[in-house]
Amino acid sequence: MVAVAGLCLAFATAHWWNLVVLLIAAVIGVLLFGILVHPPLIMWGGQLSDGTPTGGMEIGRRSFGFGLWLNGAASLAAAGICGIAARTQRPRP
Repeated sequence: MVAVAGLCLAFATAHWWNLVVLLIAAVIGVLLFGILVHPPLIMWGGQLSDGTPTGGMEIGRRSFGFGLWLNGAASLAAAGICGIAARTQRPRP
């Protein structure tokens, strides 16, 4: 997000950054939805030295970081929408 904000400041005269920010927010949103629907998991199997089979499965749960990514995607989307709204309200020379 900081990199996108820096690009917006560097190219303040460019009219396309609003759409790029919305596109980045949409990609992050789709990735987060995919993680929400199909959480990451790891399965393993093995055998102890006496021949006892071992194994298990771990399923990733959402954490505080998931909320931060969600908040960041929502912030990017809001910035893009505000940029588009501000561009349409500017007087044209």
